[in-house]
Amino acid sequence: MRQILLTLDSFCCLFLFYLFNLAMVCLDLTTDQETCLDRRPTPQELGRLSYMVDASKCQQLFIALGLSLPEISNTEHEARSLAAVTQITRMFLKWTYAYPNQTFRHIEMAMSEADMTTDNLGMTVETDDMDSDEKGLDRQLVVGEIGDLVDNIGKNYFNLFLELGLSVPTIEKCGMDHISDKSRVEKLTKLWINTFRDQATVIRIVKAMKLCRMDWHSTAMAYCVADEEEITE
Repeated sequence: MRQILLTLDSFCCLFLFYLFNLAMVCLDLTTDQETCLDRRPTPQELGRLSYMVDASKCQQLFIALGLSLPEISNTEHEARSLAAVTQITRMFLKWTYAYPNQTFRHIEMAMSEADMTTDNLGMTVETDDMDSDEKGLDRQLVVGEIGDLVDNIGKNYFNLFLELGLSVPTIEKCGMDHISDKSRVEKLTKLWINTFRDQATVIRIVKAMKLCRMDWHSTAMAYCVADEEEITE
């Protein structure tokens, strides 16, 4: 009987130790998220955040953030030929340029005021868990193989190349210099490859497409198949 009690005591101690460690991990995560809320978002994070904004509450959100109705209307008009999510991203960028000292905390409060959920706000700063050594994808993208990529991007090119690290002025200039979405994507992809060189990998662009909710899977499969055909030959 005494041995059974000792065993139970040991089990209880181990269980309490497990709960303590779990609580500490949760506390660390909460602390990290709280720290994240107290800084200015990057353009990439604003692009990711745009996918969490309910379009029907968009105007209410940006009024709560301090933009005026004319500013919102002008931004919508200027980006009218782009994807709806890009219009939201452009408004976030206008907001962060107008209020450079404001943080994620202000976005959280504005989203709450607009009756939008803020539970997933921390996801905008999380990295994707796709393996970087995925077979056939962890290599440089070359200009000669961007054809399939262009067809899978379309009007959402602004957010994609923002996520990939090109600057807002660079993307906007390309948008003005080229008429069709296809020519814009081709030009921006070439520019991205030339800018980032050995960092301009297939896996990186596939990850960015996944974050931008594009058809990343078809793109990844196309490059994997192309590699297999090259090896077979």
